[in-house]
Amino acid sequence: MVVNFVKNEFKFQFQNKFVLGGYFVGILVNLLVYYYSSKVFVPNVALKGEFLEFGYFEYILLGEMCLIIAQVSLNEGQDAFFRYKESGVLEQFYFSKDGIIKNLTKLYTSLVLINFVHIIVSIILAKTFFHASFDFFQMVRIFVVQLFSGIMFLGLYYLNLSFSAFMGRRNGSLQHVVNILTFFSGAYFPLSIIPFPFLRDALGVTPFTLIVNFSRTFIYQGSLRLDALFGLVVWFLISVSVSYFFYLKIMKRKGLGCYVSP
Repeated sequence: MVVNFVKNEFKFQFQNKFVLGGYFVGILVNLLVYYYSSKVFVPNVALKGEFLEFGYFEYILLGEMCLIIAQVSLNEGQDAFFRYKESGVLEQFYFSKDGIIKNLTKLYTSLVLINFVHIIVSIILAKTFFHASFDFFQMVRIFVVQLFSGIMFLGLYYLNLSFSAFMGRRNGSLQHVVNILTFFSGAYFPLSIIPFPFLRDALGVTPFTLIVNFSRTFIYQGSLRLDALFGLVVWFLISVSVSYFFYLKIMKRKGLGCYVSP
């Protein structure tokens, strides 16, 4: 059950009260950095069309929350995958009743649910200590977006793990690539300030930029940004298709070619 995965991951991430306390302190420190950065770096009034009119602190905070699930699907997902592999549990998934795909999906779901704690705590602290301007409906939309993001990035999660399993090793450069793309996703500053049009266009089609654009439009305006939605669906379909190709190769390598169904 997913509950068992949640318990295991929670115990691993928060091994004692000091770690849990440090986790909450870390969130508060991040909010302090965002808040005082927003006071120092006052955005250009010419960029009001970028949702900066709602406040630069909220702009950065919302951008970070939009990317939490994306980072879970790649960085945390890969870490958990190899942790299960090293402990021998991953090999058991291949031969279990639920199969490897369902078990890894449960693992992903548990990681997403645990990171909902991060989002909830961030919103509570931001509203309590920094008077974030999110209203009730915007906060509800934030959680709706996280659920949507969890579905859209499930494909990249599958692709990441299937490729790593096929190669038989951790993708060491993945975290660096993710960090660069999230930084240039529009979460922390508008991409319109980048002076190179070709670079802006290239960054505009990454899944990180797409989820940020989709999320901000939905949360602030309550409407769907169809170009971003289409891009996310394309990324999802391509990722699932390629990951299924690697899945078939892995199952054949293990002599389980007849069990190609999830």
